[in-house]
Amino acid sequence: MQPGKKLYFIIGIGRSGTTLLTKLLNNHPAVQALPEANFPLFFLHAFKDKRRFTEADINLIFDQVEVYALAHPWEGWDFDLGEVKRKAKE
Repeated sequence: MQPGKKLYFIIGIGRSGTTLLTKLLNNHPAVQALPEANFPLFFLHAFKDKRRFTEADINLIFDQVEVYALAHPWEGWDFDLGEVKRKAKE
């Protein structure tokens, strides 16, 4: 991720147009939408009412992202997971 770039998460339910939204966003040269992933569901009950995340929370989330990526590689996507993790901690 380049310095000064913002990170946003867009979450949607299946069959709601998230695939189309990803494709539309990726048509813009300044936007990079990552592949859809269902790993956030793993955190729903643990984090649904959380307002502040500890470093341990962020580490747990990114550990799961790394495990998810083993089965669903981020091929073709230009981002540094370590940099995203660092930004999330900020």
